[in-house]
Amino acid sequence: MPDVHVEIELTDPKDAWLPGERLTGRYRLEGEDAPEIERLEVSVLWYTSGKGDEDLGVHFFEERRADSPNWFNAREWATFECVLPQTPLSYDGVLIKVHWCVRVRYYPADGKQILGECPFPLGTVQPGRKVEE
Repeated sequence: MPDVHVEIELTDPKDAWLPGERLTGRYRLEGEDAPEIERLEVSVLWYTSGKGDEDLGVHFFEERRADSPNWFNAREWATFECVLPQTPLSYDGVLIKVHWCVRVRYYPADGKQILGECPFPLGTVQPGRKVEE
């Protein structure tokens, strides 16, 4: 399935979202050979990268199953929305970075998931810089 992918669009793209703002967007499965989907997950989450242990926190999560009343055609646009939290803010530090993203996972009947992510910044924290000794 090399030509099958997840499309994610934020409703109001901008340089940064502020805590307490409503994040809205839409997603769909794109591709000629898109498989039949059994379930999907949509989440808004943060994760860290850099030195030390990596952390992850899920702020918003929604699951839809093919056998539920809220199911839809995976190739048609579906929407999500959530109010963003106060913390943690996005941060681009020397030792650690905090990233925010919308993540959508489709689970086809064959068991191989199809994953898409759309990064976005939460807050306006200045990047960290290395201090010269």
